[in-house]
Amino acid sequence: MLKPMIMKWIIILFGLIKIHALQLFHAARIRQSSRPRKEPQCLRLLHGPSQHGREVLQAYENGDHAMIIPRGVTLKIALDLNNGVADASSERSERFTCPSSLDLVHRLRKCSHAVLVGRGTVQQDNCTLTVRRVPPEAVECFINGVQSKKVVQPTRIVIDPGLKLIQSHDENQYAILNDSYETIVYHALSDGEILTKGLQSKILQLPENVLLVRATTQYGTGELFDIRQEKTLSPQHILDDLNARGKMHIMVEGGPETAKIFLQNHSVDRAIIIRAPLHFKEPIPSGITDEILGQAGLTRLGTRLCGVDTVEYWTRDGLVWPSPSLQSWP
Repeated sequence: MLKPMIMKWIIILFGLIKIHALQLFHAARIRQSSRPRKEPQCLRLLHGPSQHGREVLQAYENGDHAMIIPRGVTLKIALDLNNGVADASSERSERFTCPSSLDLVHRLRKCSHAVLVGRGTVQQDNCTLTVRRVPPEAVECFINGVQSKKVVQPTRIVIDPGLKLIQSHDENQYAILNDSYETIVYHALSDGEILTKGLQSKILQLPENVLLVRATTQYGTGELFDIRQEKTLSPQHILDDLNARGKMHIMVEGGPETAKIFLQNHSVDRAIIIRAPLHFKEPIPSGITDEILGQAGLTRLGTRLCGVDTVEYWTRDGLVWPSPSLQSWP
């Protein structure tokens, strides 16, 4: 009689111990899940706002380089050892930086919502400003009812106050005005001036993906603004308009006069200066020096070799680089 009673109490006691153990385990899991997850150092740096309130919009790993889309304006310019942007002699070369630097430029385009140049760059280089040397982004979509992938290219931005690019454009002359990717041309002409210059017919012939936007103008008052005494468009107005269109990271790719206007207006958040190890025979001066970059509120973070070229990384005072290491972005 006593033995079954003891066995019964042993079973009850064992059950109570098991229930208590399960309760302790469950409580421990709740405490563990309530703690903030410790993210990798790079993600904690990327997601946090900088001292200027800017933050990374998107970040994910992409091979050896992080695919990071920051906010603000990133200037890129390539120079020779004499600070020249091109060679005016007959020996000039269309591209003078090494393949590794060209890859860097295309990675920067890929993580930009828009790539901005002045009219002269389009006229001289007939550039497309598309991502080609690295795989471009692609999104799932339906084309004629069939699921497919659509290549995503950054919006091309051209600053052309007098619409001279449109005036000189003949059929198929400029690639940027003939492909299917989005292009915005900022200008300063009124409707009356467009009629006076006889541009209405050429404007009507532009493809639907080319948008003309009239921007406010400003007149230069300093050395950096003295561009043949011509009026220039307001960089801030252009940036505000682009931000309103959802373009939060703008890459300024050229030319030197456009770069200097954005620097003069303190509109550049970071700069990537690529220096090729060569001397142009007749260098066209860029006018962009360490002093000019410093006056624009930029500080050099460091340099590194990219192939045979030297890359300098500059950022606005107090603004962290988009990635923990300079070589990881772009």
